[in-house]
Amino acid sequence: LADRLGSRRVALGSSALGALAVMSLPLCRSRASFWASMAVWDVAESAYTAAVSALAAEVTPASWRGSANSLLNQVQDVTFGTMPLALGLLAARVGQGAALLSAAALMLGSSLAFWRFSRGDAMEPGSEMVRESSGERRHIRATADGGSGGV
Repeated sequence: LADRLGSRRVALGSSALGALAVMSLPLCRSRASFWASMAVWDVAESAYTAAVSALAAEVTPASWRGSANSLLNQVQDVTFGTMPLALGLLAARVGQGAALLSAAALMLGSSLAFWRFSRGDAMEPGSEMVRESSGERRHIRATADGGSGGV
């Protein structure tokens, strides 16, 4: 799917669909509607995970792909471990509906941030970008092997 529609587009669409499925859970009044919402959420998350992995491979220089994939998996693992606990605590305090709506809002917010801040292309050899941090300006130039070095 990502190779036909583009991994960035699939990641955004599936993330939004997953958020809508989570948002619909408090509205479910039957087992069938609950299972339908859960199925949509599961399919959306599956498409999202595959698309984000493909996107990471597309925008990461070849020599960094292993590190990028490892970091992506670590972030996903931390999220899968901490969010159920945090949302469970929130549900205990304010109710399940509010916790699910908060989860959907976080999902939509991260989708919008992803849309706004994700780059479209990997750095090509010889290209340069500037990063500013703590008042320090650093030029990064992509090398022919796909790595980078400070300039």
